[in-house]
Amino acid sequence: MTSSEFDVFGIFKEEASEQIKKLTDGLLLLEKTPTDMPLLANAMRDAHTLKGAARAIRFNGIKELAHRLEDLFNRAQTDTLIFTTELVTPVLKTLDLIQALLTNADKENLQQKPPEVEHMLEVLKSILDHPDQPELWTPMITSEETSPAVTEQQPEQAAEQAAEQAAEQAADTTALPHVKAAPETTPPVNQSNSAIFQVEAAALDRMLRQTGELKVTQQLSDELVKQFKSYLEQSMRLNSQLDKLNYNITEGQEALSLKSTMDQIRNTQKVLQEAINHGMQDMEHLSNQLFHTSNHLDEEVVNARLKTLADILGEFPRMVRDLALEHGKTVDLEICGDDVKIDKTVLDVIRIPMLHLLRNAVGHGIEPPNEREQLNKPTTGKLLVSANQSEGQIFIEMRDDGRGINAQTIRQKVVERGDLTEETAAKLSDEELMQFLFLPGFSTAEEVTDLSGRGVGLDIVKSEVEAIGGKIQVNSQSGVFTSFLLEFPATISLTPTLAVVGGNSELFGNQIYLLPVNQIVGLYPNHREDTLLVEDRQMFKFNDRFVPYCELKTLFLQPDVPNTTKSQTMIVLGTAGQYAALLVEEVLHEENVIVQACDARIGKLQDISGVATLRNGKGALMLDIHDLLNTIREMSHTHGEHKLRTKHAKHDKPTILVVEDSATVRELMKQMLTANGYQVVSAVDGQDGLNKFDQITADLVVSDIDMPRLNGFEMVKQMRASKKNSDVPILMLSYKERDQDKQTAYRVGANDYLTKAEFDKGVILHAIDKHLSKTQQHSERAIAV
Repeated sequence: MTSSEFDVFGIFKEEASEQIKKLTDGLLLLEKTPTDMPLLANAMRDAHTLKGAARAIRFNGIKELAHRLEDLFNRAQTDTLIFTTELVTPVLKTLDLIQALLTNADKENLQQKPPEVEHMLEVLKSILDHPDQPELWTPMITSEETSPAVTEQQPEQAAEQAAEQAAEQAADTTALPHVKAAPETTPPVNQSNSAIFQVEAAALDRMLRQTGELKVTQQLSDELVKQFKSYLEQSMRLNSQLDKLNYNITEGQEALSLKSTMDQIRNTQKVLQEAINHGMQDMEHLSNQLFHTSNHLDEEVVNARLKTLADILGEFPRMVRDLALEHGKTVDLEICGDDVKIDKTVLDVIRIPMLHLLRNAVGHGIEPPNEREQLNKPTTGKLLVSANQSEGQIFIEMRDDGRGINAQTIRQKVVERGDLTEETAAKLSDEELMQFLFLPGFSTAEEVTDLSGRGVGLDIVKSEVEAIGGKIQVNSQSGVFTSFLLEFPATISLTPTLAVVGGNSELFGNQIYLLPVNQIVGLYPNHREDTLLVEDRQMFKFNDRFVPYCELKTLFLQPDVPNTTKSQTMIVLGTAGQYAALLVEEVLHEENVIVQACDARIGKLQDISGVATLRNGKGALMLDIHDLLNTIREMSHTHGEHKLRTKHAKHDKPTILVVEDSATVRELMKQMLTANGYQVVSAVDGQDGLNKFDQITADLVVSDIDMPRLNGFEMVKQMRASKKNSDVPILMLSYKERDQDKQTAYRVGANDYLTKAEFDKGVILHAIDKHLSKTQQHSERAIAV
């Protein structure tokens, strides 16, 4: 095939994908209003266009399938053929098959027709011959010969693979039995008079970084302009001083020679002043030009990466329709705000979480028609997906009018799983209980289906959303509704931050740190009456609630230099329903920055997510809010002093590092171990666990497996690779009972593996005592030698 033929084939794929999308949307509408003549006319026109394009490049399989579809739509306009659900299903499967042919096309054999095409043509012919006898052609649709239309990997399966292997990405794949599967196709691009071209995402990322650096350079030029203005003012003051000096000199007759010298200085100074003035004008012009150029370039690159939510929401109607039909339900899907634009990288990340929530709504939430009728509800369920944008943040709500979530069911489940005792569970509010839905392995489904019950899902949804700086909230009323609210940044290229002073050094001056704006709840003056001790913890009162706090300068062990210029400010931080406050010396300004990770040779630093260059050219550290919230909670117990025991500190009690992302389970473990004479250091996830492991001398580590940022397996592997403390006993706790998980745990270096069935106080304490005793005996033998 020649290069020009390749170009034509590429154009055909774009056009065909667009026609398939139009036909799919039209069919879903026809299913609700089967006698809508304008819809039928549009569908026939789209099928005709697809047929003509396929004929032009001799793609016989698509050509003949499109021709049969055209006949169906034509018959529906002139005869008694009606697009009922029974008829819409085979037509949608035909479109799936066309998409599969398109995706996996062998450009050298477009004229061949695979067996599944021949079978689908027979199905469509049977429909045309017997439109009123679906019993004749319905069995043909479920035949394995039509199965290659679309094979979709379920989000839950993909999520489980990601949790187990930390490497798999969930994706839909389109496959034919006789054709090798190909990567997912690029979403259709609306053709216009402009040329269509593709840009690699990596190239766009590089361009975006360059534009960010260009904006920093522009900000630097602004600073230079200010300096030039300062120089001009100094020059004017110098001129005034020379005038006075000249006056004094001219009073003495013997100073004629000095006057001549002063004239020369004045002339030189005048030339200098003019040069500075012209230079400043040039710099101002350059700064303006650079500002407009960088802004335009930045907008172009950012817009090139922006996609509308329609790119993923567009597949929801078909998915809801098929899932509801398969499980005997009827569901109306309403989508609002699909024109909201977000960064393609963000769009790719949130796709799987949204698919999972949608499947949950159909599988868990919305009841079957007969059940809804008994509850005096409309037999058709409602599913609303609404999106809006505000101040650089995207908000997506997914809400169904189904069963809702029963808090009592969650309470029973957490007790059955061994997460809480009955007494503790009874004290939790409904809002607190809802957080258990995001635990790994947690499911309220009574049985496992292809939609739900595997216990893998919402924890992955939460992890994926938080990975891009977002958060998720759940709200529900039993028997009425369930709502999930996702919030995340529209783009992750430039990060809006707040620059603050976290201490002052006599040698280096103010120490500047950056806080992500989207995780700041509020800024408050530091009034003494708002800070107090509650159960020996430093707390700050805001909005009638108390949160732990500490001073930023104490956090990074800055010298205690008195603040003599500005009043201190309390900044309340929050993410995923957790809050803490940070007392800073001074709030400087807001600034958009490009955050870069620390050098790989340094690794992840505690409480630090990266570094950034400010507009004045200075560097600043970006604070990691997830780390910071946990650190503040720990430090608030000791009035702002680090309670982590360093590697050289003497101790009597064995120290156990507990790594667990569930705040409830983490606190229960801490209480249990403390009551039994152990000193406990907590970590909120695998990355935090690594940080703590490097900071303290732990006698034993107890870790969960499924955690955000870094899972337990990878954390243990890195601990074992560490040059220090690499022989510390490590126990892993999991609700997974498969031998494969146990083998993985032992392979990466765990000393013990406790499953859900063994997850009780006695077993955990016995295992800890056993491994600590072995370590002590080993140490005693080493000393004896």
